[in-house]
Amino acid sequence: MPPRVVHFVENAATVPCESGVAPRIFEVDPMHVTVETDSEDDATADASAMPRMRVSEDLLDKLSQSHASALTAFGDLIDNARESEATMMRIDIRKHPRPAEARAGMGGAHDGVSRPQASISHGTVSGRMRTTLADLMLVLEDDGHGMSEGIVRMGLGSIGHTSKSLSGGSGLHYGFGSKTALSKLAEFCLIFTRAEGGHRTVALLSSSFSIARGMGEMLVPICTWERTADELLRETDEKTSPLTLKQRRASRDELLRCAHLPFASEAELLDVFKQGLFADGGTGTCLVCWSLKPVLTVRVHGARGDASDIVIRPNASDPPPITSLRAYCELLYLHAPSATPPLVPVLKIVLRGREVRYRNWDAYLCDLRHTVTLPDPAENEVEAQYDIVDGPGAAALRREAKKVSQQARATLTIGYAQTLDDVYNTLSWPSGSLKGVSATVMSERKRAVTEEQTGFAFYHNGRLIRILEKLVLAASNSIATSTRRITHYGQGLTGYVSENYLAPEHNKAVYKRAELFASLKNAVKRSCQKHLREKVAPRLDAIKSLPLAAAAVAATAAAAEASGSGSSLDAEVRPLPWAATPKHKGHPRKSLADECQREARMRPKDISDTTVGRVIAVSAGRYKLRMDDMLLSARSYRANELVETVFDPNELDRSMSPAPASLSGCYVEVWWLSEGDQHDDAHDDAEAAHDDWWRATLRHRPDLGESGWFDLEYEVDQTCEEVFIGISPGTRLMASVAFRRDGEKLVWKFPNVTDKDMFNLRRVDAAADELRRTMLQRMLRPDQTLWPPT
Repeated sequence: MPPRVVHFVENAATVPCESGVAPRIFEVDPMHVTVETDSEDDATADASAMPRMRVSEDLLDKLSQSHASALTAFGDLIDNARESEATMMRIDIRKHPRPAEARAGMGGAHDGVSRPQASISHGTVSGRMRTTLADLMLVLEDDGHGMSEGIVRMGLGSIGHTSKSLSGGSGLHYGFGSKTALSKLAEFCLIFTRAEGGHRTVALLSSSFSIARGMGEMLVPICTWERTADELLRETDEKTSPLTLKQRRASRDELLRCAHLPFASEAELLDVFKQGLFADGGTGTCLVCWSLKPVLTVRVHGARGDASDIVIRPNASDPPPITSLRAYCELLYLHAPSATPPLVPVLKIVLRGREVRYRNWDAYLCDLRHTVTLPDPAENEVEAQYDIVDGPGAAALRREAKKVSQQARATLTIGYAQTLDDVYNTLSWPSGSLKGVSATVMSERKRAVTEEQTGFAFYHNGRLIRILEKLVLAASNSIATSTRRITHYGQGLTGYVSENYLAPEHNKAVYKRAELFASLKNAVKRSCQKHLREKVAPRLDAIKSLPLAAAAVAATAAAAEASGSGSSLDAEVRPLPWAATPKHKGHPRKSLADECQREARMRPKDISDTTVGRVIAVSAGRYKLRMDDMLLSARSYRANELVETVFDPNELDRSMSPAPASLSGCYVEVWWLSEGDQHDDAHDDAEAAHDDWWRATLRHRPDLGESGWFDLEYEVDQTCEEVFIGISPGTRLMASVAFRRDGEKLVWKFPNVTDKDMFNLRRVDAAADELRRTMLQRMLRPDQTLWPPT
């Protein structure tokens, strides 16, 4: 007798048979069991006849927990824009056209009452408005290639399907990044997209929508309109437009019945394709999210008190290193113009009306910057992380994994975000040279050094995976000296690792193979320890003792002359982590109030108050001081409580000396902050100028009667300003500083030396060598002819 096909139904009890091959049925009620006999068709049934998996309507909400932070969810969505070759992405907060109270308790149907029309390009929410997340919409739009109906159907209507490959350079893909990311941020998300060809597609992704319909599985309304006419697309194409007209019509009707929808009619939905980055008729995608999750905080944020950021509420059990979306976007893609090849992000991100400035690691690492190539990993370990299973496409995936393993490479770039002497003075407070600085200020500076400026960012093919990964370089000791904290524990040492072979997990926040990542971190650790021994420790000794500095300089010069290789610049002069304020056009001095009006650099007359900064008017007759780190002083002052600051050469760091006149004629570069970064309301990216280096030539000022004073003559407009320059003695500039007359420290550098800069290089050499000889003559006793003394 041929086998029977048994359909099990409720109340049918089963136990395994004694042979363990087939189950038998205890018929609790004969009415609940159906027995079928085989037919000819059953003998040839294929795999399509097997039962399928049903997806619960709240599956995406559950999967969204894979994003430990909303930052990684935003990163996934920004990645999608980047992979669609977008050049612009805007992230903004808009007001929902209907208050949350009006949407609550209305069921699933639209009530037909007229309401304000939603807009994706107008109605920016001020950070000072009292509102709740339920009243807001999150809007993300890009000008990429957009998606056809077929791609939307595959992307939103499936779990785990992806057409992306390893060879694309963006790593391993899993097929549910955007779906879990959107569910992390909001209850509802409308996707508006237009691809080449002009068809307009709208889809809704929401577990709440599906649960309200009571269907027991995930529903994804998708509808597509003709290129120009406001009519649903009638044609069906298996690849680009797989839905039928009936499916599109049902999707549209269900969308418009949703009480939470910010759009009251079909016409309002289509109006979105006339706004924002869609306005010129181009391709792209716009995401409109509402009923935002409590993982976000929309409020005034940042040092300047603007409303150009979104703050992430940290996970109490595992808080991220940063909670600012702007700070995260600044690090999201590797920006290193000096790398080989140069790495400069193409995607422009505008967050709440202000452009995100990617961190330029070349400028950020301002002291002792060094790049090293790390050891290559074993090819078999790289290939093993992909867990390739035999089946369709396995051979192609193995070839791609083999290619990745053969080209595996990782580099480490390390340095300091402040000059090493600043790091040392900060960590050694209050026993160092900063005894007069308040405890509050120094506590914040120490926190910045140990938390924000210690650790390494890990990038996979230029995309951030790990933020400020801390490395244990030596066993810690709670009573360690500041020197040991720098030279052994690596406090203040930061940088980035760029690799192309570690496979990230789908949330792009951790790596798939922990042991392979641990091996890379060990290589980074060894390189850091070597850098601390060979570069940092000698420099720190020079900072702590001027005689030791002179001895080190002489030893370096002797070694260079003995080898015949000439002098070498071990540490290039790099800009400081904060930028100088813009040049002023010069206002006549009339009164103290006028000085405050033109943002002069001042300090309180009360010597117990160590605040110093440029004056900013905050109310009638009251002023605050904007300090070098762009923070405003907590206290406000009257004009008669302030006095102008003046630079005193006697306060120059003891490791520095006034620059000799032979430095005259050298050119330098000075970093200027664009005016768009100086005003809260200057966030129009079309009008704001870019921060940039300005080239200037040094002109000695003999009329001032003392060395160290020069004119900076800018090439762009031939204007000049007086500066005092201090340098450390050496065969080239080991370090240098520059101060304005008012005591402000310039962000400047000597340009990287190339063949065409040899004239500048000779002048720099001459100045440093002159200073070295002068210093040695002062320190040698009359009967000595050699240095250092025996």
